[in-house]
Amino acid sequence: MRLSRISKIWSALLTLLAAAGLGAGISSCQPEGITDTSEFTLYYPGITDIGPSTNFSVAPTYHGAAPSDFSIYKVTHEGKDFQTECFTVDASTGEVFLAETDALPVGRYAVSIACMSAGKEFRFADAITVNMMKPVPDGISMEPSFLTVKLDDVIAGSQLPTSQVTTEGGHISIKGYKIASVRKDGALLAKHDSFFKINSSGVLSIIGKNEDFQPGKYEFDLKLTTYIVDSESSEGIYQNALTINVTSGPLAMSYSPSQGKVEAGLSMRSKAPVVKGSKDGLKFDIKSVTPECQWLKVEPLTGILTIDEGNDLVIGDRYVVSMIATNKYGSKDFEDVYTITVVDFIEPITEFSYSAHDDVIQTLPVSGAPSVTGEDVTFYFKEELPAALSELTLNAETGLISAPKGNNIPVGDYSVTVVAENIKSSLEAVFSFKVVENPYYFTTVRWGNNLGLKPAEDYADQFRFTEKNKEYDLTVISNDIPEGAPVKYEVTKLWSQDGVKIDEKGKITVTTSRFERPMNVLKVNVTVGGSDPAAITRTFYVFYHNKFLISSKYYIEYTPFVFQVNPKTGGTSASPVVTDKDGNDISATFAMDFRGGWNFWCFDGKYPASNQKPSDKGSFLNNLWTQYYKGVGGDNATVNTGERNPISAYKFNAQYRLGYYRQEDLRMVVNPDKWRDTDGNYANGIFLGETQVDNNGKTDPTVTNGPRTYVMWIWFDTRFNNE
Repeated sequence: MRLSRISKIWSALLTLLAAAGLGAGISSCQPEGITDTSEFTLYYPGITDIGPSTNFSVAPTYHGAAPSDFSIYKVTHEGKDFQTECFTVDASTGEVFLAETDALPVGRYAVSIACMSAGKEFRFADAITVNMMKPVPDGISMEPSFLTVKLDDVIAGSQLPTSQVTTEGGHISIKGYKIASVRKDGALLAKHDSFFKINSSGVLSIIGKNEDFQPGKYEFDLKLTTYIVDSESSEGIYQNALTINVTSGPLAMSYSPSQGKVEAGLSMRSKAPVVKGSKDGLKFDIKSVTPECQWLKVEPLTGILTIDEGNDLVIGDRYVVSMIATNKYGSKDFEDVYTITVVDFIEPITEFSYSAHDDVIQTLPVSGAPSVTGEDVTFYFKEELPAALSELTLNAETGLISAPKGNNIPVGDYSVTVVAENIKSSLEAVFSFKVVENPYYFTTVRWGNNLGLKPAEDYADQFRFTEKNKEYDLTVISNDIPEGAPVKYEVTKLWSQDGVKIDEKGKITVTTSRFERPMNVLKVNVTVGGSDPAAITRTFYVFYHNKFLISSKYYIEYTPFVFQVNPKTGGTSASPVVTDKDGNDISATFAMDFRGGWNFWCFDGKYPASNQKPSDKGSFLNNLWTQYYKGVGGDNATVNTGERNPISAYKFNAQYRLGYYRQEDLRMVVNPDKWRDTDGNYANGIFLGETQVDNNGKTDPTVTNGPRTYVMWIWFDTRFNNE
């Protein structure tokens, strides 16, 4: 499957996912027998890849009238009906629980949910999908399985300890390593990619120099791909593989709100403070109260400040409190963290509401401020928010609900309940908002090809030019840009020396002034929406081949000349047409090999997007070249970033080779599972290598004497399936 087709499929998927909520990791359930989901739709978080003994619960969100009377009407295992009491649902909230799973067989489970909404019953087949995986085989362990590291060292980027997945004996080999989930102090960590990584050798490490890192105990489940004795591939969950205790003394302490009021003679109780630091042995003491106040006390284990009823405090007095927080790793004073004012009367909360919110375009900010009467009010969500609303925050002191620009809240109707509370009373209010589709949403712009490749959408946009100093116009043949939306096209020469321009309709004009550069690529940014905050910009790549006689001897034509390949599975390109200047086929005696001039442009942001070479420290190609030479010669091997060995047809170690030109038919072969870095990141971008050619037979070293040129692009993307 070529990228253009993938773009088309991905476009459709993105549209569905946006409507369904999958952009935030949740799944939308279609009611059975109902095609119009505008009336009512249910959303559950997508849960996959769990192991035996795993317990969890998931709560739904919905579009439409509030649901009730939830029930599970079917559970299937691998598509067949399955009787089990491990899955249960709360009839009033729809929260689904999975417990006592030890006896469940491995495989994929689907849970179908029924509920009532606006007096109608709705049934949602396969509302929740769970992939119960088998545990990894015996003999796999982490060494060490418990690490202790200081938070200061993590933030400073000091040398940090690592843990290695190991196997006993030779009966198990592991092909793939992935962090399945991380729990911090028992709670699932939503995002862990910026804190931890595991490389292709099974070494799990901490990513340092991160100010967002928090102390606590982190527990890891790993997903491993193993080869068992019979050579069958097997994936399993390695639960509780590793614990990392990131320690620190108390670093910060705060109360929210940081001010409180107390009526003279009556009691008071603050909220518990939030402390950044290890929780081991955490306790609290009052350092000072200014002025002194014998009535003020602290609960040592919670940090909650209290004043008993019957006090003789004087109206108008104001007390400033400083605290001491102590844990197993240290103690720290926190000055002026809470203020108490004595008043004659605290007004109870009598009114509390949020006004109707205008529709929000997907990815734009959400904001809602309450209307409330009462004094000394604090606010909190009544229930834990679902995954779809994980970016929604609530200011405890003001009641402001917000989500930032660029949020991933999916299209749909949402309602959250907020509690406003003070010492006298509490009230609840519902904040409702609707996220609507972006009017500028688009996924595809295509220029096609002039190579006769059909259907055009199955191939990258690529063109072959045959004349020098000629203008070639490449017009847009299709797109899914909303009609009437403002569009801006910008073109950049990523690898080209010709004259290039683009007009307001996306027509690209190439003037072949530097015809001697055969392989070329243009980067086109398309912005839909103008200066509107909801505007969307996407990037596309257009390739062209200037066909000319190489060294007055040879023509080399690959069709397509953009070889699209999945780096996980590898693949083989088409054979080229190779002729001499008179048009005679010389492929039987023609030889090719990479010789230098390697280039890589990264598309996923993991490496600089500019052209990277093997000699560039920290680049993707440098990582691959280093892996090759260390694989062949050990950790102390010399890495020769100018040599062709990692990608040569003649000088190579087959076990570690990335790819090569197959000499019998001159097809480019990309070896599977080689184009990935030591962190496990697969190639995502385009590769161009200088190729040496000769017509003196297919044995080395004759190919080293011929001219050098560029003959094809290799485009890596894990979405290609190379069928």
